[in-house]
Amino acid sequence: MVGTETINISGQDVRTLRELLRPGLKAVFVGINPSRVSVDAGHYYQGKLGRRFWDRLQQYRITTTLPKRGEDMLPLIKALVSLI
Repeated sequence: MVGTETINISGQDVRTLRELLRPGLKAVFVGINPSRVSVDAGHYYQGKLGRRFWDRLQQYRITTTLPKRGEDMLPLIKALVSLI
């Protein structure tokens, strides 16, 4: 599970998902503000919009395996970061 962390933006605490950046990656997917559904699940790209993301990755043959609802996709995609 990715898990969550709390960051401070302009004096306000915001709960978000942990970043997964690390050296040696071949690709990085960057999203804007993880959805509440994703943060609550503790996984990136959950819910209706997340399904679109995964469907597009499969459509363009970036991956052939899709995660099940609430499943950790770390074995599939190794780096995700959200810009807040």
